[in-house]
Amino acid sequence: MTLALSEGVIGTNPVTLVSSIPKTRPHQVVLSDEQMKKLLDVARTYKSVRAGMGLHCIYHIILLALATGMRRGELLALQWRDIDLATNRVSIVDNLVEIEGKQVLGTPKSDNGVRSFSVEPKVLQVLKAELWTKEAGLVFQKDKGKYIPFTNLTSAYKRCLELAGIPREVRLHDLRHTHVTHLLSNHYDVKLVSQRIGDDPKTVMNTYAHV
Repeated sequence: MTLALSEGVIGTNPVTLVSSIPKTRPHQVVLSDEQMKKLLDVARTYKSVRAGMGLHCIYHIILLALATGMRRGELLALQWRDIDLATNRVSIVDNLVEIEGKQVLGTPKSDNGVRSFSVEPKVLQVLKAELWTKEAGLVFQKDKGKYIPFTNLTSAYKRCLELAGIPREVRLHDLRHTHVTHLLSNHYDVKLVSQRIGDDPKTVMNTYAHV
């Protein structure tokens, strides 16, 4: 375009006449205490109506998401080596992403994403008691150490929403918003919250200014 202007092929740059499209954020939903309890209750006994599509650990994934604000890729990439049961801390060092239809293990989306934080002991005790089989490997797995497909997770999660009477439009990522909103509503320091969820403090302030 610049070359065409300099050569006199066009008189004006048409790009300057185009209005930019404003960026929009997905509508964020924060679950109430009652909705969280209902969601966990139905996830506890969830069984898919389609044979072979059940996700036995959907309860544990939702539980940890609500307790930590972890992203979807961080949850599915979590390994037992990342959990310190002695100090009740979880370290985020990996992130599962989808590239051209294939799940690929990578690093968190930013430098802030690599982090370590404390988790309610009871949550980790549930994970160990019900999912732990050995000291290595994935915490959440489909079978024989395979990553859970994002489609399987979404299907099971959406079904649990239906059973709990919660709109299907509520994203798994909204469990992250619920966690952060709960912390900020209880007067946790913004910097500490941002470190916990792996976001920049300015981003947290802009996103949760209403809280």
